[in-house]
Amino acid sequence: MNNFSSAIFIPFSNTLQQLADLTDRLEDAETGQALEIEQVTVKLPIELNVSITDEDTLTLFSSPPTQTVETTVLPVFHRMKLTIVATNGE
Repeated sequence: MNNFSSAIFIPFSNTLQQLADLTDRLEDAETGQALEIEQVTVKLPIELNVSITDEDTLTLFSSPPTQTVETTVLPVFHRMKLTIVATNGE
């Protein structure tokens, strides 16, 4: 059993949800100019942690890399590329 809990790691699904949230329209009330995001590509290093509960449920957690300096034992870093495209009728 892995009793993993840390404030810096959040469920991986939450990370994806936050990165994919393109619902806000940026608009200047004075000029009426607006910006709508149609596509975004995010490339970032990510640290992953797999946790298994007493009920054998697997949860994947993620965070930005926690190591800022090279040490003899580094955690495994992964590179994630996520492309999000808004569709008509969002």
